[in-house]
Amino acid sequence: QTMADQLAHAIDNARLYESTNRHVEELTALHAIDTAMISTHDLDEVLSVIYEQVSKVLNVSTFYIALYDEKRDELQVDLLVERGRRGEFFTLNVGESDGPAARVARTRHPLWVDDVEDDQSGIAKGTTIAGGDMRSVAVLPLVVRDQLIGVISAQSPAPLAFDEDDRELFASIAYQAAIAVTNARLYEEVNRRLDEANLV
Repeated sequence: QTMADQLAHAIDNARLYESTNRHVEELTALHAIDTAMISTHDLDEVLSVIYEQVSKVLNVSTFYIALYDEKRDELQVDLLVERGRRGEFFTLNVGESDGPAARVARTRHPLWVDDVEDDQSGIAKGTTIAGGDMRSVAVLPLVVRDQLIGVISAQSPAPLAFDEDDRELFASIAYQAAIAVTNARLYEEVNRRLDEANLV
């Protein structure tokens, strides 16, 4: 066996090892969100777990989850993290806003921007909520049983930060996040009604 063959074999093994490690990290992240769905009904804690797991498997600098209020037709940004620091809550009017979060909420179609600076369609305009130097942007709808729950966004200062595997993983996380948020909100609503009934 030549030196070139040995080197090629070593490179293949390294790639396999890296791929296996990444797969394990992805499964761990999905499992952690599943566990949060079962073990806690606190909405803030559920949102924190989702962010923590996303930050472990994706190159994310800015991340947010905005929950939809159907009566007011608003998105409430309940979790915003920029470079590891929590941001303040705020709301977006879905019907009046032309931003990407509102657009995704209206269409329920995911938005992927590989490079904000090279985007010619104008769809990336106003994409970032915080940190104006974001280059790669993902905004996905959170939907359960055809009902809009909110949107989730991951952003990176690096162009082309999310490959096809990242997109599939983030879509899976968005699906789980929608269910976890729905369960937590239902739990809070049941508790609120029980408290009101006890006051009567």
